[in-house]
Amino acid sequence: FANAADSACVIGLRKKAVAFSPVTELKKVTDFEHRLPKEQWWLNLRLMLKMLANYQISLTEYVSGKMEHVT
Repeated sequence: FANAADSACVIGLRKKAVAFSPVTELKKVTDFEHRLPKEQWWLNLRLMLKMLANYQISLTEYVSGKMEHVT
């Protein structure tokens, strides 16, 4: 049986390194209903991707926000 918090772990990437994450820690940062992380850091890259793709965008009109799950 599991008698410590890190008895059950998941292997994944954290920044550039492979890391073990205890399941109890993942429970805090995961939206299990939608099967997504609560913080999606890559959404902040959308503006840069549009700039690199040469879209005609205005930096003054850009509004950052959180993406909502669509069913």
